Amino acid sequence: MGVLTELPDASRLQELERASRQGGSGLSQDDLLGLWRVERLWAKGGFHPSPIAGAALRALQASLSMEAGEAGSLRLINAVSLGALNLTFQGGARLTGRRPLLMLAHDSLHLRLAGRDLWSRPVPQPTKGRQPFFALLASGDRESTRLNSRHTVISYAV
Repeated sequence: MGVLTELPDASRLQELERASRQGGSGLSQDDLLGLWRVERLWAKGGFHPSPIAGAALRALQASLSMEAGEAGSLRLINAVSLGALNLTFQGGARLTGRRPLLMLAHDSLHLRLAGRDLWSRPVPQPTKGRQPFFALLASGDRESTRLNSRHTVISYAV
């Protein structure tokens, strides 16, 4: 399986997004399993990554972990850490559509210090049409559509 050595620029991302909208990304749930870390962030409709937002999320060790859940769903954990302090949103996700979109459903928020629970709360579900999602874009190389942080792009929107 091939691996891209560089992340695509904004114009290549737009090409990949158009191709994914028209013909799908070729990605499946199994391609998403694992731990993901932030490399770059683009504002919606932006042509350049935001160096400040990306650097801040990398400094906070922002990550998204996905595991196989029950009945074809995914179990996910979004996390940021500052030293021993860890904030996580946990919940489920599901793929929808041909593109596909990864629809997120966070159900709990947890704050931990050095592995000890300090605070946990349920997360209210968003109103219809406001559910957060990831738009998945394959790299365009059909040999390397398995998702990992080096060769496939995830766009995030709410």
